[in-house]
Amino acid sequence: MRATPVLVADDDELFRTALVEVVGADRRFEVVGTRTSGADVVRAVHESRAELVLLDVRMPQGGVAAARALRVAVAQGQLDPVRVVALSAHAPTATVVELLREGVVGYLVKGEPARDLPDLLARCAAGQVVLTSPSAATALRQLVEGG
Repeated sequence: MRATPVLVADDDELFRTALVEVVGADRRFEVVGTRTSGADVVRAVHESRAELVLLDVRMPQGGVAAARALRVAVAQGQLDPVRVVALSAHAPTATVVELLREGVVGYLVKGEPARDLPDLLARCAAGQVVLTSPSAATALRQLVEGG
């Protein structure tokens, strides 16, 4: 079984290090890079050939802007398809709606048990949409209802 290449983009050093450790310890994944800003996430994905990006919603130039840049790069053929999982301690429903519109396949809340993270990421890597917060569920309902 081939490990999914993962890029971790988070400006919080402790959280980024913990993500790398938890994700890297699971044989289903290989952490191929890290970033502290969303500014060069597209280039980092291109260089690392990452197929899954863990993207902090509130880091500098992160969140919606970085998700949009990745979606556009894929649409223009600059990148192979990549799955994006947004991570946040909390985000307003409107932000989650924007992230989903930009193609994010996962919205995970920071601080949830780390033991569940690899399984949730495996589901995202397999193409499932995984939302682990009440605001994310509300956001999905708004999208479905045309809001």
